[in-house]
Amino acid sequence: MNARAARRAGLPTGGSGEPTAESAEQRGFTSPARARERTACERCRYCPRHQLQHCQAILTALDVAADDAVLGIRVEGTVDALDLEVIAEGPSGAGPLVVRGLQMKSRQQPHTWARAELLAIVHRWAELPVSADSEFSFLTDGVLGPSGYAVAAALDEARDGKYDFVAELLGVDVADPLCFVMARAQVVSEPGSVEALLLSAEVEVQAMHGAGPTHPDSEKDAADRVNELFRVISTRSGLPDPDDRFVSRDEILAILGGVAQLAEADRWTGSLAGEYLTAVASENVDDLVVPTLSAGWQDSPLRLEDLASVGGPLLMAGRTGAGKSTLARLWRRGAAGAGGKVVVCHAEAYLARRLDRLVADAVGSAVGRTLPRVVGRQVLGDPSVTVVIDGVSEVPHQVRSELAAELRTHLAGGARGPSGRCWTRRGGVRDGFPGLVDGATLVPARVRPPRTARVDRESAGRTAEQRHF
Repeated sequence: MNARAARRAGLPTGGSGEPTAESAEQRGFTSPARARERTACERCRYCPRHQLQHCQAILTALDVAADDAVLGIRVEGTVDALDLEVIAEGPSGAGPLVVRGLQMKSRQQPHTWARAELLAIVHRWAELPVSADSEFSFLTDGVLGPSGYAVAAALDEARDGKYDFVAELLGVDVADPLCFVMARAQVVSEPGSVEALLLSAEVEVQAMHGAGPTHPDSEKDAADRVNELFRVISTRSGLPDPDDRFVSRDEILAILGGVAQLAEADRWTGSLAGEYLTAVASENVDDLVVPTLSAGWQDSPLRLEDLASVGGPLLMAGRTGAGKSTLARLWRRGAAGAGGKVVVCHAEAYLARRLDRLVADAVGSAVGRTLPRVVGRQVLGDPSVTVVIDGVSEVPHQVRSELAAELRTHLAGGARGPSGRCWTRRGGVRDGFPGLVDGATLVPARVRPPRTARVDRESAGRTAEQRHF
């Protein structure tokens, strides 16, 4: 049992940090029946699975707070296959309906998720009536085994309109309606602690709240609001009536203290982009050694400013010290001086399904304040932006896989999203980003065939390969 999780839920703790034996009725649940339900729930809700559920529900609640098209969430769905339901108003006054269902399960190493059990979980959702109008996410803090990763990859391909792989796994024809339903499902592995998820929520609340992250009490205030969300969600999850387990968007906003509209200064389409360019253009890079670039498709050296004219995604590989991070910083500063927008992110800060958070943090680091995730979404939607992700090979394989899958979603948008640049280690092109360099299936059709370039850092006498796919 996690003592911090117990404190978040408002349970009194003893010297060991464990919840005390004080009854649910003594804690203010005046109805004896409600007190018994609460006490029964407390015997299990602090296991890893329930902690994971509550933390993911908090992150989903923050997404709901920023989306006025959603009515709220229901914890512990009306069917066992769904641990969380996101509910919105149906079309043409059809009434509320589930637009997204989530199931969360915890699994500790060395145990991994395999093909059969993942297919059973997703197939169970596909058989539900709600699958006709909703998406489904299976979230786990466990690691996918080789066959489990194959299931996740097949679902990713189905979302891209390619059903051969998922049809083979399901043992059905590629035209079977089940394949089209599976295109709305995904499997997400996010190894790590619940504390990392809670910290992510606190950072987001800091950025969302009207007081702003520079307020002296901002950090404590954000933690208090996340604690209250944790308490409400964990309490509602133990109630028998589905209506009682519903947490409306208005309730979420009230807990958050009323999320202010994004200030003009924090809008990428407002003054933020200009502020970012000013900040990175003033960075002192005089002490950096400029790597020399040579390209196989041209005789003359490739200048740093020429990188912007190389269309489509680009993967840079090289040994530690070859100059990849230096190149990213120099490119960002040089581009800013000419009005170009290059945003440099660090892969070690990535959390699954939160590429927008990673980008918002990169912009916020440059301008000196915490920014909400919506800023990251604005940046990712700007076709004039180049996003650089540094240190890809230095994060665990599963994190790289999740990052590759999310990047692929954005790259599939073609001109509607930014170009991507990814820096990894020499010899780790495919290992660094599994699946992202598999050719035309993962990039816009207009991108030219693979080409090779070399990056030479004369002062170090080392080289790196650059592949454009």
